[in-house]
Amino acid sequence: MTGAVQSLYIHIPFCPKKCDYCAFVTHVGSSRLIEPYVQAVLLEAQLLSSRHAVGPLETVYFGGGTPSMLDGEHIHSILQKIEALFGLAAGAEITLEVHPATAGPT
Repeated sequence: MTGAVQSLYIHIPFCPKKCDYCAFVTHVGSSRLIEPYVQAVLLEAQLLSSRHAVGPLETVYFGGGTPSMLDGEHIHSILQKIEALFGLAAGAEITLEVHPATAGPT
């Protein structure tokens, strides 16, 4: 018998537009809130880690909304905090939903 998969879902509620089919909590035209939201995610991760013995994580999923509206530095800071607090398993799957309008060459 194996243990449960250790997973974390991170909701990113920002979108370039609201799709007709979407029922998720999303914010359009609120890019000024991205930085405070990222800081809140970091704080929430800290609080979660102090209450629950979880890890190492096998999957981290950034969903939304449109997580690709965050810049690379935001994603990097979230993943660094997650790894420091919970650990990441070797070969952990990290997934980030992308809207084509927010993706391009780096």
